[in-house]
Amino acid sequence: MSETTFRVVKIDADGVPSTEEWNLEPSGQVLPLLQGAVGGEFRRVDCVNLLERLDMWIGEESMHEFEPNPVATALAASTGLVWQKYHGPVVLAGVDPTTGRTLPLSADHAVFLVHQARKARRVLGLD
Repeated sequence: MSETTFRVVKIDADGVPSTEEWNLEPSGQVLPLLQGAVGGEFRRVDCVNLLERLDMWIGEESMHEFEPNPVATALAASTGLVWQKYHGPVVLAGVDPTTGRTLPLSADHAVFLVHQARKARRVLGLD
C-alpha cells in the first residue's frame, strides 16, 4: 500500500461490510473521504472509539436519516458500547492511541473486521 492509499472497512447502511482503499491524492486529507463514505460530502462526522487502535466513524445526523445499522451496533456492543444504536453507513479505521491520528488499517486487520461483520450478519439473521 502506498502512502497515498488509505485502507478502511465500510459497513453500509444495511450492514454489508467491504474493504475500501481510498486514494488520498491530491489533498492528502482523510476527512472528506470519511464524510463521503458516511453519507455525503461536507457531512459532519463523529468518531466512536471502539478499541485502543480502532475507531468507527459515523454521520452526525445519521440517526435522523437512516434506520439503525444492526452490524455496526453489534460490533460496538462487542467492545462494551451497549447504550445506543448506530445508524447509517459507518467506516472503521485505525487510530494512533498516543496522538489520536486516524490511520489506515493493515490488510490483515481489514480482513479480520470484515470477517467479524459477516459473522455478526449471520448471528443477526441478516444472511
